[in-house]
Amino acid sequence: MSTGRSKPKSHYGCVPCKKRKIKCDENHPQCNRCIKRGVSCQYQGLPIKSILSTSGVPQGSTPAYQSSDHDSPRPIKPQHLFPPHEGDTLRTFLVTSPPSQGGLQDYSKSDFELLHHYTINTYRSFAETNALEHLWSVTVPQEAFAYDFLLHGILALAGFHLSHLHPSQQAHYDALAKRHYTLSISSFREQLQDPSKEAGGALLASSIVAVVTTFANASTATSSEERSGGALDDLIGVAALQRGVPAIVGAVQGSVRQQGILAPIVDAWKTPPVVVELPDGIQKALERLEVRCSHSCPNNVEDYRAAIEHLRSGFQRALSKHSRLLALEWFILLSDGFISAARARERAAVAILAHFGVVLHYCKDFWWIGSEGKKVVEEAVEVLGEDCDWADWAKSEVGSG
Repeated sequence: MSTGRSKPKSHYGCVPCKKRKIKCDENHPQCNRCIKRGVSCQYQGLPIKSILSTSGVPQGSTPAYQSSDHDSPRPIKPQHLFPPHEGDTLRTFLVTSPPSQGGLQDYSKSDFELLHHYTINTYRSFAETNALEHLWSVTVPQEAFAYDFLLHGILALAGFHLSHLHPSQQAHYDALAKRHYTLSISSFREQLQDPSKEAGGALLASSIVAVVTTFANASTATSSEERSGGALDDLIGVAALQRGVPAIVGAVQGSVRQQGILAPIVDAWKTPPVVVELPDGIQKALERLEVRCSHSCPNNVEDYRAAIEHLRSGFQRALSKHSRLLALEWFILLSDGFISAARARERAAVAILAHFGVVLHYCKDFWWIGSEGKKVVEEAVEVLGEDCDWADWAKSEVGSG
């Protein structure tokens, strides 16, 4: 029975939420709704009390810089700038990081800006459940201090996110992001050649970050000239980068779980997708694709069947709304035979990539995916040429003319 009480209103919501007439969570500097939509979040007329209470600064404490009419600004110490509270990874590193981890001298001011943005903002754009928020905002960055490939990866991702949010500063943030992206991929490949048992969880986390960052890199490109390759090349490149990750993670799964550090990532990756009954359109499209691959491409039939089966799981995750990020595990599971066929632009492999483009299209509200799924399908149709009917369903599903 209703008590007659109305729900509390959001008096200090951001401008975009007010315009859409939806409740704002009033998180600062950006609310979750704006992060999910990938739009710039702005607040107007927000009282100091509200700003302090939502930005991690205790009410009644002194701001980072205090001044008066007679004094110049006076900086305060890091431990005062970052009050201790759970989730403040940047403060933990600034105040407690020992010299053996490199210390501040190895990082620029811009790098700390990126790390800060990641820990308060970027991670929320792909941590879809409360259980994963602490993992991606605190545990992963802390683990990254021990593994350069992971640290460079999250810094690159934060840079691309800032580039997306601030178009007027895109050139600046793109340059930072691409530098860290290059360092991350290089270090990641080196680690895969001679992996340590302790690095299993960090490697899996880095593989996920690498996939997200690759899409983020593509989504921030303003023209085709800024991309090193096309949409299909990006997919194939990401898949090739992931080779070796499943075996490594399987070998170290027990030790990672015992450490209790990145065990949730390994467990989530090993957990089957939530059973979602796929719509008839998807089921029939995948069945037709499997039949055509079996009849027309006998040489790689097992590689194609496995890729299509993993594609079913990808669709289930994309439609579940709770584990969409794990739809990207498709890249990790592809065989060497499939990757070789895709590089050679074999008809069946390209058609399968087009269908994965639909998975990406279902996740287009992620800022780092955007219209990339549609680009994949359109490029696949162009490559297929006279055989473009292999991708008819994918083309209609993404609304491509």
